[in-house]
Amino acid sequence: MTNQLVNLESKRRKILLLNPPGSKRYNRDNFCSGTTKGNYSWEPIDLLCLSGILGEKHDINVIDATVNMTPRKECFDEIMKMDIDTIIFITGSASWKEDSGFIKKIKERKKGLLVIGIGGILIFNKDKMFRENKFLDAILFSFTSNDILKYLDNPSGKINNIIYRKDNKVFDGGIVPPADRKFSYAVPRHDLFPIRDYRLPIIRRYPFANILSSIGCVYKCKFCFYGKGTPPFITRDVENTIEEMKALKALGVKELRFMDYDLTTNKANLKKLCERMVEEKFDFAWHALARVDEVDEGLLSIMKKSGCKTLLFGIESGDQRILDLYSKGTTLEQIKKAFELCKNVGIEILAHFIIGLPGEDEASINKTIDFSIALDADYADFSIAAPYVGTVMRDEAIANGWIDKKYEKDVYSDSAQYPIMNTETLSKDDVWRLKNKAVRKFFFRPSYILKRTLRVGSVTDFFVQAGMALSLLLGMARE
Repeated sequence: MTNQLVNLESKRRKILLLNPPGSKRYNRDNFCSGTTKGNYSWEPIDLLCLSGILGEKHDINVIDATVNMTPRKECFDEIMKMDIDTIIFITGSASWKEDSGFIKKIKERKKGLLVIGIGGILIFNKDKMFRENKFLDAILFSFTSNDILKYLDNPSGKINNIIYRKDNKVFDGGIVPPADRKFSYAVPRHDLFPIRDYRLPIIRRYPFANILSSIGCVYKCKFCFYGKGTPPFITRDVENTIEEMKALKALGVKELRFMDYDLTTNKANLKKLCERMVEEKFDFAWHALARVDEVDEGLLSIMKKSGCKTLLFGIESGDQRILDLYSKGTTLEQIKKAFELCKNVGIEILAHFIIGLPGEDEASINKTIDFSIALDADYADFSIAAPYVGTVMRDEAIANGWIDKKYEKDVYSDSAQYPIMNTETLSKDDVWRLKNKAVRKFFFRPSYILKRTLRVGSVTDFFVQAGMALSLLLGMARE
């Protein structure tokens, strides 16, 4: 790497925030990645937050090539025509091979281009990834801090939350959360993203937008990369969040999707936020991830009053032994109680389940399928157990030889695709068969089809729901 390519100057830069094109509809955000289970997409929160932080001092362009599945060549040609000197791209384990090849080609053609990557795969393997991929000038560890501005302002030493090259040296500032565990940032440039083109099955009022009130997680689930405490849990200032909501209201946004991994961890902060949303009379509908052991009637009531329509709970399994084995920290009784409370208050539920966790057998997965039907959530998601980079489960899967040999040193993992690991009791074919069984038994019940049909609220909603049903059917076929 020559000094000429990385000698940054204190100047107003022309930056492209890029969600790269791919052969599949990838979702990449919040340090995670995978392929979508349907024809849907959303604003990547990483790039969204950076658009606000960078927008105050630099010129920002955005390309989200996932929305309409922009062909690689078309996207490449568009970038070649742009007057930019910096690219910040988002990536993940599911798409890294495609993303790295695409970005490397751009770097070769646009001499002097500064390339910055962000994504879980880059963070959890930062030393190896940075050493082996010389086209990367920097890897960003946080998308909610102003440290990226320090890097763009002619750096001379270590900077928190970033690793970069300069003068043939590597400077690694590590992951450093705010001392008070709180954060805020300039209002993101939602107007630069194609918000009217994003679609999700649980959205009822379009356009919708993503928003963030916390990042990280305090729990230690072995199947989740947050289970190792990276990145650490921090909470956003309430008034800073309200400021962004005002901007979204002015843009005509009708529904919000909180991108927190657990919105209900900091109950005091959430209650204050909900009260402020009621005071401002935003009239947003919104949904978020939560935990069944953190909700109570009082909290759910103020959430409902502020516009909460749907809560997403990580149920994972209907077998208590499996929940305990993976340090989930919840019980089947807590799950049932949370569902009862939500139904009493009038909040819909999306239940997430994982099929094929090591330690499961066919009997335990059948318990999960039966439990999902008994709970009768408004929506459900059945994911294949995937050994994600940065998880305890991946470490155990490699140590026990469960992962296909061709993936042992690979970064690939995707909960929407055919399994890449056997377990001590289940083959990949077993897991795939049982996952499809779960989908059929839950979604194709006459009572469930009728319920979903009666709740269709618009022409757009009808096509989104119909597309989702078709995707579920097609998704049962092995590629």
